[in-house]
Amino acid sequence: MSSKPPPGIAGIPAMCFGIAGAAIGMSEVWYTGPLGKMAGATYGADLGFELAAAFSAVTYPLLRALEIKLIGR
Repeated sequence: MSSKPPPGIAGIPAMCFGIAGAAIGMSEVWYTGPLGKMAGATYGADLGFELAAAFSAVTYPLLRALEIKLIGR
């Protein structure tokens, strides 16, 4: 077992997926994403935080498992 910390490569794409989830789910005055627009009635529903958390929570464990397999730590 290595004494070095993990490189954290899996966190960067997981963060990007989270940002994408926030963008497509947000419903603000200046921008409404496609899922935010579909979820609400007239003005849409702000689902950005929930989608960001869900996208990151799904992608990080998968990418971390891949990182462990390829790098070994």
